[in-house]
This record gives sequence, structure tokens and C-alpha cells, in this order.
Amino acid sequence: MRWSLTTPSPPASPSAFPAGGGPLVPRLGPLPSGFGWAALLMVLTAWVLLLPASASPGSLLPGNAMHPDLPGTVNFFWLVETHGALAATHSRLLMYPAIVDRVLMQGMPFDALAAVPLLALLGWPTGFVVFQVLVLAAAGAAMAWLGATWWRSTAAGLVAGFAWQSAGVFLRELEQGRPTHLFGAIFAPLAFGFFARALVEGRRRDAFLAGACTAASALAYWYWGIFCALALAVLWGLSLREGRAAVRVVTDSLLGFALIVGLPLAYTLARVEDQPAVSVQAWDTVWDGVGARQPLVSLLKERARAARDEGALGLRPLVLLLAVLGAWSQRRRRWIAAVALVVLGVALSAGPWWDLPWGPRFPAPFLAFTHLPLLRRLWWPERTLFVAALGVALLVGGGGARVIGWLAIRRVPPAVGVAAILALLYAEAVLVDRGFPLGTTPGNPSERALALAAGKGPVLILPQDVPGRQKEASLLIDQVFHGRATVNGFVSPVSSAAPDAYRDIGNIEVLHHLFQCENDIASRYTGDPAAGRARLAGLGVAEVYVDLERMAEAPRHVKDWTACVESLLGADGWEARGPYRVYAMEASSAAAAGPGAEPVE
Repeated sequence: MRWSLTTPSPPASPSAFPAGGGPLVPRLGPLPSGFGWAALLMVLTAWVLLLPASASPGSLLPGNAMHPDLPGTVNFFWLVETHGALAATHSRLLMYPAIVDRVLMQGMPFDALAAVPLLALLGWPTGFVVFQVLVLAAAGAAMAWLGATWWRSTAAGLVAGFAWQSAGVFLRELEQGRPTHLFGAIFAPLAFGFFARALVEGRRRDAFLAGACTAASALAYWYWGIFCALALAVLWGLSLREGRAAVRVVTDSLLGFALIVGLPLAYTLARVEDQPAVSVQAWDTVWDGVGARQPLVSLLKERARAARDEGALGLRPLVLLLAVLGAWSQRRRRWIAAVALVVLGVALSAGPWWDLPWGPRFPAPFLAFTHLPLLRRLWWPERTLFVAALGVALLVGGGGARVIGWLAIRRVPPAVGVAAILALLYAEAVLVDRGFPLGTTPGNPSERALALAAGKGPVLILPQDVPGRQKEASLLIDQVFHGRATVNGFVSPVSSAAPDAYRDIGNIEVLHHLFQCENDIASRYTGDPAAGRARLAGLGVAEVYVDLERMAEAPRHVKDWTACVESLLGADGWEARGPYRVYAMEASSAAAAGPGAEPVE
């Protein structure tokens, strides 16, 4: 197949449409020639963006385990692969012995189910890394399709696809270990393109596909459905401005949405009250489990500010220049929808307040979410930049194609122009975005995982291996290799994000004491130690692993913390296993434990 990089038709003059008139919804064209090669190129760009982990998929995971979401994602994928999606709705593998609905907490396992064949074929961690490469490639190919049909140019599609893959907000998600959000990014360009075509051409199939793609994005991450809906609402608003009511297009899209996501959404809504912190109001005080108590509105503002500091809103001169070129002297239908997406996404990402340097703060649009019950748990304002990234990628694609066209006039081959722009965009991302190139996390069994694999039965690991207590939530990755249920979870039992069942576990006297040792190292167990250990055995805990090496990272406290733990578990009676002291809880003593051995639901 010959690879032909077409360029857009010459721009229309600004007066092509009279003021206040003319089409506003973009008219998508057919796929230009050479698009198949462009889609394949997105696999290569995805592999490059995921370096260095993508070069060593058998030993490294892309992302920094300093953030808990990477281990949490790995653990969830493993749970779905080994136990199935239905088992994830009543799992006891984390936060044992509580029965926890991991689907309700972490969302529908759409991406985890899609990864199962690769995980079964390639194993851990190779299958997980290869899956991420393919997901990022699919997201780029979807945007390349939209860009190519939007601008009627394969070159525009290539540049738009890479701009989408390398958007600061997506690189930040990858760095912090959230590839699930990239899975949702596959469907957003498709939904936007199908909806635009349905509004212009009135084809019911395209309207249905737009709704189905929106549903697929929601199954990847519930709030992606909201972000897609906002993008489609922009197109519908422009259609209304044109004088097109397009009611049938909307109803057909809703039908496509309902058929795909209806049952999963009904399941989630039926138990929405069980979701952690779903009833927290905007001005309530929350405790994030790492010692910080603050009003939720302050946390939202802090997260919005952190997104800017970490590069999600980093100013990229080349991206800005190409975006301006994509809109300059073009017909309004080529840029107005994209610009509206950028404005909407950036406005929402500011959090609940706009803090202006020359005056008082003002309520921002995001504040509306905090008053809507189903959207109240959108505690991450920066993720609305997904909407802005969609508009930016489209504009950058158009600007890139214009530059390539100008270079072609000067006899520079289009392929060389595309390669130069992609290389410059990559270099700019490296210079501007913090945390990029991506960090890595070891993906092979750790020494701790091997030590845990030597035992059997549910286990409690001390100190709690959770963010704020340790450098990484490595126990979630370790569980992939040892497979044992752990009393530990991916949040602290005192966190505002902890499920009620896990809070109840944390309030059991013996567990409360062991957890409290990390906060009040001077305390000592006041009850009968033998009865306390029997209580642990009665809960089903087979062994307690005490990690002195981890606690030694805070040398001033390790001695008192050890004394606090030993006041219940004893100074003797343990065996060394890897870096752990391992205390066996005798099953014969379970009868003395009293009530509470049953799982908590």
C-alpha cells in the first residue's frame, strides 16, 4: 500500500461566512488514503511514550509506585483475571475479612476484562505492559481517525493522534499509574466524530454509535461518560445555533448509550450509597488517611493546583503555535467546536474557585458538580482537562497539517515533515511535563512477595503498606505473586475513602491497637496478649508479618513502634522470613476469640 499524506484544502477566507451565520458543526469527510499506515504508526508512538518500561516489559511497569493507583490497578487486573469480574463484587482478598465490592469502589472492569487474553498469554508483568502499549495506540488511532476525517488529511490525523497520546493530562495519568483513564480515551474521539456526523447527515447509525462509544468510555471510568457527554453537548449546542433541533439524533444516541451501559449503571446506582464518601458534602471535612484533615473544597482546589504544578496544564509553545495555526483563517466549523472544548475543560479544571491575583475568589463552574449527588465524588478537577485535550489535539492536527503543506511546497517530503513535528512534540513534552519520560516500577516478584508466598492463609502486614505510611503500596503488586488475602487494603481504615466494612474491621480492638501503633508509638496493649492473639486467629488471620526494615526508615520511632507491636504479639515466638518477623496465629485458639470471626459486609 502506498502511503499518501494528503494535506487540507486551502483555507477559506475569514469572510467565507457572514457574521452570525454559516455552519458551526464540523463536516467530517471520508478517510483519506494512507490512513491504515497512520494507525499502525500509533503503535510505535505509544511504545516510545511508554519508555523505558515498554523496552523491558518482562521486568518493569510504566508508572511511579510512589502513587497508590498503579499498584491498585495492577491488583484489580489480577483479581479480574484470576477470579473473574463477578468475584470482584464480593472480594475478601484485600481488607480481609470484610467483604468488599471492588467493582463498586473501582468501577466496571471493562479494561481489566479486555486485558485478560494478553495476561493469560504473556503473564505478569509482560501482558500488562503490552496491554498498555496497545491501549495507548488505540487511543491515538481513534484520534487519528477523527483528525483525518475532520481535516480530510492523513497528516492531520497523525499529528492529532500523537497530540492526544502525549497530552499533559494523559502523561500525568500514566506517571501516576492510571492506565484505566487511557482506556476511556479510546472512545471519546469516536463518540465526538460519530455525533458530529449524525448531526450533519442525520444518519441514525452514527447517532447510535456515538451513544455506544460514550457508554464504553463510561464503563472504563464512570466520569469519562460525563466528559464525553459534555463534549457532545457542545456539538449539540452548535447544532441548535445553526437551527437544527436534532432531537432524533439525541434520542438515538441515548438508546445506544442505554443498551451498552444500562445494566452496569443500574447495578452501580442501586448500591451507590455503599460507595465510600458518597455522602460527603463540599464543605465537609475529610481525612485522606495520611494525617491531613481539611474541607473538601480545599482538597479540590489543592488537587487542581497540583495538576498545574505537575504538568497537566504545562504551557507547550509548539502545541500552542500549532493550535493557533489550526484555527487561523479557517472556516468556523473547523475550529469553533474545538476551541469550545478547550475553554470548557480548562474552566472546569480550575476547581471550585477562581483565585484571581487582583481580586477576591469567584465561584467556578466545577462547583456545580459538588451539588449533584451522582457527580459529587468527582474529586479530581484536573481530569476535566480530558475534554480540553480533545479540542487541543484537533487544533494541533490542523496546524500540523498546514505546516506540512507549507513544507511540501518547498519540496520537503510529507513523511519527513510528520516525523519532524512528532519528534519536536515529544521533545517538548520531555522538557515541559514533570515526571516524563515516565518512571518505572519493578514488576518481578519482590523479596517480600516471595516471603509471603512461603506461607498460607490470610495475613496481616505491619506496618500498613499504604500511602503516607510507606514509600509505596507494594503489597498490592506483591499479592499478584503470592495470592494470599491480606487484612491490609489500598487505603487506611481511617481514610474518608475507606468502605464502611473496612472501617468496622479497623475498630476491632486488636487491629485498632496494631494500626494505632503507627500513630501513637508510645501506646501499649492493655488487654491480655494471649486473648488478643486468639482474637486475631478467630478473625481468620493465619500470620502477622512485621517489617522492621520498612519501619527503620523512621529510625527515631522504630524502637517504640516495635515495643508497641510486641506488647500484643510478644517479643519472642516469631521466625525470620525474608525481611519479616513472622508470627503464627494458632488456629486452635480461634475458639477463644469470641464473636467477630465471620466476614464483615
